[in-house]
Amino acid sequence: MGLLQKQPGESILFDFSFDGVRRIGLTDTISNVISVVPDDNNVTISTITHDSDKVVQFRAVGGLDGTTVKITITVNTAGGDICEDEMYLLIKER
Repeated sequence: MGLLQKQPGESILFDFSFDGVRRIGLTDTISNVISVVPDDNNVTISTITHDSDKVVQFRAVGGLDGTTVKITITVNTAGGDICEDEMYLLIKER
């Protein structure tokens, strides 16, 4: 799990690495991204891609100042597994 931060008015492209997730084997890679879902409707996720290795990239827009949003990322691997992990996005006006 990671913690990232953005301001409410920013549109930021984030990278999330599955490299440390033991469920994705050392020689396995991401074949496609199933979903990137925030638990808050005030945050919009778009521009979802992956590098065919272990990194998912997505754009986060919006959010309410002072909130922390859990984002769940689910992928298929080339080895046939479905893996899921979460990260947290702190929305904070500086």
